[in-house]
Amino acid sequence: MVSQATEIRNIIETDWSLTGRLSKTPADNMKEIVRFFDRDQVLGNEWPKAVVVRKINDQMDENRNLHPTFTETIDKYEITLYYRVVDVQEISYSEALDDIQDMATELQRILKLQWDPATGLGPYFTSNYYWTKNDLADQAQPELRRTLFLTLSLLEAPPEVYLGFKGVLALDTSDTIADAPPASDYTYTQVYQVDITEGYEQIPYLTKDTSRGRGIPYLGRGLFRGTFTAFTQGKKSDLLGSTIDKLTNIYKTQNFAPQVGLNAEVVFLQSNVNTETPTPSTFTSKSFMKINQIQEISYVEDLLVYRFSGTLTKPTEYIFS
Repeated sequence: MVSQATEIRNIIETDWSLTGRLSKTPADNMKEIVRFFDRDQVLGNEWPKAVVVRKINDQMDENRNLHPTFTETIDKYEITLYYRVVDVQEISYSEALDDIQDMATELQRILKLQWDPATGLGPYFTSNYYWTKNDLADQAQPELRRTLFLTLSLLEAPPEVYLGFKGVLALDTSDTIADAPPASDYTYTQVYQVDITEGYEQIPYLTKDTSRGRGIPYLGRGLFRGTFTAFTQGKKSDLLGSTIDKLTNIYKTQNFAPQVGLNAEVVFLQSNVNTETPTPSTFTSKSFMKINQIQEISYVEDLLVYRFSGTLTKPTEYIFS
């Protein structure tokens, strides 16, 4: 079995795109290429330009927090960049600092191609990048060293349990009734914390039957009632435009039949997946509602957020695929 340190080393080496002094391929005027290692270099005989990958165990097998119903798995990577300053002239040292910074940027670019929770790449829920500087400046040929500690966290649940953090919310045009629906289903990519509450009111009334105890009423079914709430970051594509999917329009009254003077009836598809093999299952709830309130939330230490909420017009439909 190939160790994951070797797998990661191979990924970095394959995708490395820097040229010139930081090329992985030798040229007539540049022999000191960047080399890639899956283990520590020999002390005192380090290659002057190198990327070294260190890892304890295989992927998703290092740190685990066990909860009653799910497991939080933390995967850790330690990757060190080496760059030896051969000439200590001021201009050469400045070039070396530029080079080690370029190496760090390139490393992060490559890793994000593999694992980026922000764009849905890989199975991870969160990622954390932490850099340290360990330069050896008090020697004849100073060495610049930068170490990246990358931590990826994953929530593992039983295979049939659907994941909340990979949910997708989309406006369904096929059943939406509005003046200006979009040409096709529109997905809100920045949505989080979707809350759908629905059910029938229960109306209590007393009868002469005391078999269940005195003062205990029977409950009769009342009217259906449901609410929808979701948060989304202020995204230009969600705000700018004239169609009903835009948050600046979705709560406004309509001008044409059959919704004159009323709120549009919009339909949202909330989809979540589980981890069943060989094919994950997708659970989609189809909710019918009228959005009646938009709240703008703008804090100093946060992104612009909108909270939009509405009233369900009928029970949600559920689809499994």
